[in-house]
Amino acid sequence: MDPFTIALIGSTALTAYGQIVETGAQQDALAAEAEFYAQQAAYAKFVADRDANLVAKKGAKVRAQQKLVTASNGIDLSGSTLSFIDETYAQELEEINAIQVQGDFNYMMAKSKQQSAISGSESAQTAMLFNIATAGMESGTKAYTAGKK
Repeated sequence: MDPFTIALIGSTALTAYGQIVETGAQQDALAAEAEFYAQQAAYAKFVADRDANLVAKKGAKVRAQQKLVTASNGIDLSGSTLSFIDETYAQELEEINAIQVQGDFNYMMAKSKQQSAISGSESAQTAMLFNIATAGMESGTKAYTAGKK
């Protein structure tokens, strides 16, 4: 084999190695990003559940106090008094629903970003293999052409 062909093969190998290292680093970064977003999704779910639970407990306590004050003052739990307690409960449910909707949104956004990072990692690997194959073909063509001269 002539020195030019050897240099072309060495250059191709070095290029391929560089691309493998670069792609590996890119995949590592994307995998770390995917893991970060997976944790963000889990945290969003945790926060929403925790906050909804706190609102429910606070609402139950408020309703219990309303009923206790009403009963201790000899007021019948019917009509407008009951309507007021029911309205308090309805507001509590609205707040819990809003917390859960926001939590679901945050969860879905984090999961979407996680999937995007995973897809980016897969795309990087495909691009690396394509680039290595292309570089190999170019070097092979150059070596073949050089050998013909």
